[in-house]
Parts: sequence; C-alpha cells; structure tokens
Amino acid sequence: MRGYEVSKGQYVKFEDAELEALEAEANRSIDMREFIPIEKVDPIYFESSYYLAPDKGADKPYRLLADTMAKTGRVALAQTVFHNKESLVQIRSVKRGLVLHFLFFKNEIRDFDAIAKGEGVKLPGEQLELGMSLIEKMSSADFEPERYADEYRERALAMIEQKVEGQEIKAVAPSTRRTGQVVDIFAALKKSLESAGQQKSQTAERGKRKRKA
Repeated sequence: MRGYEVSKGQYVKFEDAELEALEAEANRSIDMREFIPIEKVDPIYFESSYYLAPDKGADKPYRLLADTMAKTGRVALAQTVFHNKESLVQIRSVKRGLVLHFLFFKNEIRDFDAIAKGEGVKLPGEQLELGMSLIEKMSSADFEPERYADEYRERALAMIEQKVEGQEIKAVAPSTRRTGQVVDIFAALKKSLESAGQQKSQTAERGKRKRKA
C-alpha cells in the first residue's frame, strides 16, 4: 500500500493497480510542441542529456531537423514517455547531430523568490570594483571542460590499481571542514585577485623566456 500525505498525518492510500493505471503507455515517439530560441530556457530546468540517433530509414528527417534548427538558432520543446512517465524534453542541434535534454516541469522547480538572498546588504563600491577585477583577471573566452578533472574518480581508479597490484590500501581521512567561521569576503577576494595576478605574471614571464630561447 502506498499513500500521499494531503495534510499532517493524513494520507490518501493507493493500490499498486491504481498507480499502474496512471502510467503512460510506453512508446518511442517524441511529440514536438514548439520551437524557441535556446537562450530562453533557463539552465535550472536541465536534468540530463542524451545523444539522439536516427532509426532505420529516418536519416532524411533527422538531417532536416538538425540542419534547420542550426540555421534558425532555435531548439524544439517536446514531450515523450520515459520509464512510463511523461517527460518534458528539449532537442537542439549540436555538431550536425541532435541532443536531447530532459527538463524539469515548472512545478518541480522551487520558487527562487522564496529564498533569502541578502537583499538588505549594501556593498561598498571598493568591494564591487575588487570583485569585478577578480572576474576580469580569471575570465576565459571559452568553456574548456578538459581543464577540470573528476578527482574522486581519479582517486578511486588509483585505489583500484593498487588493489590489482596487491598493494596495501591506506585510507586517508579527508580534511574536516570547519563550520561556524565568519569569512571576510573582501579579504578573500583581495587574496584571490593577488594570486590571479601572480599566476598571469609567471605565465607571461615563462612565455618571454621561451621566446628568447
């Protein structure tokens, strides 16, 4: 027996057969609803992504959809059935192919207006300028995912390799994160800005030495 809490301690009960009757009929279709500019979809709605490939005999419509969306700069909003549940998806053209993104429904997104954001805080102009300088110094023109590594996965693979080689595994406790400490954001920004400046200076100096060599 399963139930849904309608009020404190009060549940509406469901039989398994009743829940099964709610499930959508499984199919492989994707029902297109509308086409919109990609920038109109807030990334908060994105849940997961999948590559799409054409079924046998569907190469032409696949190619037509991918090319026309690429030329118009628009994405498709559609609905499909996944795991016996209707799902909202976005389809976009990527590298002459199609990528499907599962989206959250509106009711699955918490209202951000209900979250406190420190609206009463007034920031001095000096701190804003410091923050802007930090962002400028640490900015890049492109997103390069290869610059970031899954450190947990790397540690796990290293441990697996040690076990394969018959080495003793020594567990190292992760450093404990202190809580309750008030952080001076201004000082942290200033330190980060100085560090970013030093790193760029060192990179420039190494570049000069290479050119001289």
